[in-house]
Amino acid sequence: MRNLLVAGATGKLGQALIRALLLPTTNPEQGWHIYALTRKASSPAAQRLAEKYPSNLTVVEGNLENRELIGKIFEVLKKDGGIWGVFCVLAFPGMGVDASGEELQGKNLADISLAYGVQTLVYSSAMRMGPKYEDTLELSHKAKRNIENHCIELGKKGLNWTILQPGFFLENFDGLIGSIGVAVLKKGLKPETDVAFIGSEDIGNVAAGVFANPEKYRHKILAVVGDCCTMSQLEDAHRRATSKPIPAMPAPFAWMIIKVNKGTQSL
Repeated sequence: MRNLLVAGATGKLGQALIRALLLPTTNPEQGWHIYALTRKASSPAAQRLAEKYPSNLTVVEGNLENRELIGKIFEVLKKDGGIWGVFCVLAFPGMGVDASGEELQGKNLADISLAYGVQTLVYSSAMRMGPKYEDTLELSHKAKRNIENHCIELGKKGLNWTILQPGFFLENFDGLIGSIGVAVLKKGLKPETDVAFIGSEDIGNVAAGVFANPEKYRHKILAVVGDCCTMSQLEDAHRRATSKPIPAMPAPFAWMIIKVNKGTQSL
């Protein structure tokens, strides 16, 4: 039995990893116990997790910005064999919002993982435009780059890390906010521009594969993409699958958002 701490356990990506690891068909001879880290253990989302996996999951409460508190969690769990692996996915602070908290959280968790001898740290970052643009990154993109670099530096001291760089989440198109996102991408991108898309369930499966084969993916950066296509091609695929157009707000509103919102322009 291996103990795995999942930071961001109540989010879509954290839950996808938990499902992938705790399915009956997933390495039953190995076994996992998940410690689901959340800011509020009494939240409905945390309680649903605990009820769904009563024998293989324990909810633990903590704020990743509080390094001392997170360290105490690792210390307490030493009596149960310690934390073998850590999965780190951090909440997006929002478009145009300062991401210093995100950076602090990621670096804290990496530091603590090294200090407590974690065997495998998987950090879910984000796909970027490439080395040419690294010095122009801002806010959350910059924070993710800095966390990645911190993990890589800690690797020289013994931290076993794997970094995932997922494409654009398909779940970003859900609901009202999703309809805004669709319209903004359609209006803001050139028609021939390809976007790398991925679903959270697929990322969870990839992360589970890394934990099942840590040696194979040690000190590697993995781009995680389901498909690359234009927005027009995505619309066609959505229509074929659902017989409905993908929801999108009117183009004039999208154009106005692009013009006035710096965060949207950066996206």
